[in-house]
Amino acid sequence: IWALRVFNLLTYASFTRSHRPVLTPRGMRRLVERGVLTSQEMQILVDTELPPTMRHNALILWIIRLFVEGMRAGHVVGGDGFEQQFMEKIHVIRAQYGAIGDELQGRMPLAYAHIVQVLVDVILWMYPFQALSSGMPSVLGVV
Repeated sequence: IWALRVFNLLTYASFTRSHRPVLTPRGMRRLVERGVLTSQEMQILVDTELPPTMRHNALILWIIRLFVEGMRAGHVVGGDGFEQQFMEKIHVIRAQYGAIGDELQGRMPLAYAHIVQVLVDVILWMYPFQALSSGMPSVLGVV
């Protein structure tokens, strides 16, 4: 459970400015002081070659490792299907938090923007023909 708490904290710290101080050396020391991390775990996270905003990826690997070791030791009971489902859920979590940054920045998928542009262009090109065929004077059709 501690790994999930730290994962959530580091994930939100990676994406929001209000939690960003957690990723600083002082913030990591405070996590140790509060008992959220041990000093050894903090040192491992700091020593990784990952940028501070990507440290939550290390926690996902720790969670996977804890699960696999728990299954081998008999603490987590389940067959191959259970392990496969767990790994599938981990992949879903990775995909979801990977999309958080795009959602927060409000980016629009390029295909959507492109199709809207095509539709607007078609409407603008077709409007004069529609105006003339409906009996609107040509001067008003251009305006």
